[in-house]
Amino acid sequence: MKVGALGHWGQLGIVIVSLVCALATLAACDTFRERTTRIVTATSTPLPTGVSGAAAHHFQRGDELFDNGDIPGAIDEYSRALELKPDFAEAYNNRGYAEWKWNENEAALADFSKAIELRPDYGNAFTNRAFVYFDLNDFEHCITDATRAIELDPNNISALTIRGDAEQRLGRWGAAFEDFLEVNRVRQAQQGQ
Repeated sequence: MKVGALGHWGQLGIVIVSLVCALATLAACDTFRERTTRIVTATSTPLPTGVSGAAAHHFQRGDELFDNGDIPGAIDEYSRALELKPDFAEAYNNRGYAEWKWNENEAALADFSKAIELRPDYGNAFTNRAFVYFDLNDFEHCITDATRAIELDPNNISALTIRGDAEQRLGRWGAAFEDFLEVNRVRQAQQGQ
């Protein structure tokens, strides 16, 4: 008996290929959080134009502390930068990333949302928020944010990967497969440059 337009064997083939692609993407990592450490970068952010003085100092200090594994210290420094410059989208993004790494998902969502409110074209904040939604098993919101990040940067490997992962979790094997193929295409193009 056939199942859908592809039939049982065709759907099974898509599932197998999707799983192989997903496993290849995950091959070097043991856990979800370890994997996201490798593909999402939020720290060591260049200072945006117009940020200087003490706010810049606290922001850069937050990046240093984060890179050295002092997550609570980094959160404190980003918070100090935000006290001095409340419209500092990059500080909200980086504090959100640190909060997420510290398993403070609700605080991270609030900070990524604030960064997006301040800068609606901030692809990193959309990508990072997608990862939090994935972690919360909110795959539809994850896909929405990852899609927006991809609209802003079609070569955003992190957004393509997390969207593919979310599509896979929802059983949308074809969409997941397309995203994983695109990840491979972007990587090959970047290596060929």
